[in-house]
Amino acid sequence: MTQFLPSGTILASRYRLLQHLGSGGFANTYLATDSHFPDGSRLVAVKEFYLKHINHREQKTGDILTTYKSQTPSFDHLRNRFFNEAMRMHELHHPGIVSVTDVFEEGGTAYFVMDYLAKGTLYTHACKLTERQATDYTRQVLNALTVLHRANICHLDIKPTNILLDDDENAVLTDFGASILLDADFTTGENELLFSPGYAPIEQLCRDTKNIGPWTDIYAVGATLHFLLTGKIPPLPTTPHAISNDLHIDGADQGVKDFIRTCLARDFRQRPQSAQEAIELLDKAQPSDSILATATTDEPDEEAPSGFIFTESAPTTDETTNETPTTKKNTFRYGAFIDALFVLIIAGAAYLIFSQRNYPIQEASPSQSVPLTVMLPDSVPLHLTQVEGGTFTMGATAEQILHFEYDELPTRPVCLDDYYIGRTEVTQQQWEAIMGYNPSKFPSPENPVENVSRQDCLLFIERLNALRHDLLPPTLATCRFRLPTEAEWEYAARGGRHAHGFLHSGSNRVDDVAWYKENSHSGMKHRTHPVAKKQPNELGLYDMSGNVWEHCQDIYQNSYDSLATNNPTGPTEGSTYAARGGSFSDDARGQRITDRNWFLPSTRVPRLGLRLVLAVQ
Repeated sequence: MTQFLPSGTILASRYRLLQHLGSGGFANTYLATDSHFPDGSRLVAVKEFYLKHINHREQKTGDILTTYKSQTPSFDHLRNRFFNEAMRMHELHHPGIVSVTDVFEEGGTAYFVMDYLAKGTLYTHACKLTERQATDYTRQVLNALTVLHRANICHLDIKPTNILLDDDENAVLTDFGASILLDADFTTGENELLFSPGYAPIEQLCRDTKNIGPWTDIYAVGATLHFLLTGKIPPLPTTPHAISNDLHIDGADQGVKDFIRTCLARDFRQRPQSAQEAIELLDKAQPSDSILATATTDEPDEEAPSGFIFTESAPTTDETTNETPTTKKNTFRYGAFIDALFVLIIAGAAYLIFSQRNYPIQEASPSQSVPLTVMLPDSVPLHLTQVEGGTFTMGATAEQILHFEYDELPTRPVCLDDYYIGRTEVTQQQWEAIMGYNPSKFPSPENPVENVSRQDCLLFIERLNALRHDLLPPTLATCRFRLPTEAEWEYAARGGRHAHGFLHSGSNRVDDVAWYKENSHSGMKHRTHPVAKKQPNELGLYDMSGNVWEHCQDIYQNSYDSLATNNPTGPTEGSTYAARGGSFSDDARGQRITDRNWFLPSTRVPRLGLRLVLAVQ
């Protein structure tokens, strides 16, 4: 049965549905008549809470159900957010803010009723407005924001598709699902930050809640005006100079350019601090009566994430050891739902969304990289692959930006020399050939060694290097084994010079390349699996995503602000060390190429192992 209610359905004994208007990730919207107006003169828009990835409609009754019982808490939580949006909109009275006239529950879900505005959204007018018309609409939005901000509310999802036009073609703000009270408590998990990429500033991207304020909405207003004039979404503010370098609006008035550039300042303190201050800045512009853009607009993709939710939770217990890992990765989760109106989801539903996404299917074709095989004691082979040095962008690049975490920013250009890296994670057989014992919780010769601390790994490497003159050919006499730097690890995981830009190492489909939480079961437990059983990446490297986290050489730092350009090795001070690659006990998000983790030097857990690098000392 379709997810939509049929025409003629009566809701709340009052609203007769005429047609389905549209749907997104979290709601269906219908055009209806209100029976309180017998002549049918009043048309309304009825919004029905419906999570298309979680809900289905009962065939006979039309009631909405969750597909799995485990999804019910997520559904209930999001329905509360739906009600909160309705109540916030109901309490706000301004011609520039859409009116909510009724809220009710029926058929297992929730509904609210809004004035029906037939003129559509500002999105459809992009590149068709004169510069003066675009700035007039911007001023109207700013006037509505003065009311919001006086009520201590930030909208946090201003964009052209969330600005409707009334019968007089004046701008009307809608969709307050992402909005927050500025004095909200973010420690309870009840208040998450949502956003739409391209319209969100850096403090919203990085869930820097202490720096969220009216200036956050001002950024989105500047991005909206940029879109109305150019048809293009501004570049993401993931590098310090993204806006100043990339803002090109040919033919625009200098005052309009200055307004947009100021609103899009990466540092929130350099933006207008209130809607009124922004209005005063806009009043200095002298917009023309000409249409600036002739290009087509960026099309919103209903099936691609356009927003995020961030939420924090307490550390979880490691399923294999019943201990609480001393890492950051199990302390917060995030995910995404898409909607042309606004974006909603919570951490409990995040994996469901990502695991069902239809990313482009493309397989990595391993390059003809130079192989190297080192014979360890007891004739145990250690296979390495040469990585040709080069330049790449490290951090949350375009394919990662919809799933990133704050410590993957800002992106940085990095230059690396040549090096060799292990084709697989160090196996238990290889570890035992050097160390004489096997510390692993999941003993099997071809499984990755795990339950090894950084200190253990450094001792392993020290003993391996003591044998290097007997193991390595003369041409590599100046090389030594060590842990990879984070930059070396990420460059190799991306595929080096042969990178295809995958989300995971070797594929956009996590199951192709990684042993992770959803496919690593053995009985009732998650566990490691033999190396090299999944698809390799572009360099012929296996398990760069999943199986075990891999120790890195760098001290962990929570951003790339101070990252060096040439062969970076991380900071010189700190108490924790970086690890990369995800593990058998992490969800799909943790298997991304740019995802990061940290551990204490003494930490031993069954999801932590290593991969070797061989490079000139």
